[in-house]
Amino acid sequence: GRTLRAPGRFSVQSVEPSGDCFYECIHRLLPEDRPAQLEDAGAMREMVAAGLTKEVFDLYKMYATAGVEDFAWLLHHRAPETLGEFKDFARRSGKEHGAG
Repeated sequence: GRTLRAPGRFSVQSVEPSGDCFYECIHRLLPEDRPAQLEDAGAMREMVAAGLTKEVFDLYKMYATAGVEDFAWLLHHRAPETLGEFKDFARRSGKEHGAG
């Protein structure tokens, strides 16, 4: 095994796979007095969607076209085709629609 040597205290926490587990992990790490836009997975998804731009969308599409594996979902027949659809996709709850 390997030992992590760093100042401070660490713990391992389990988060149930839910489709929103990435945001749930972030939520657990934030202080109780966090801003309202970081209150829950839905609020965090809205903050991400609000920050998406045409340039980011075009960059993601370029990665998909170049064959970068993690961006292959943008080549799927139901992939977002406009910035608005891209933002809507970012807002989708993984609990309701499944991961990815």
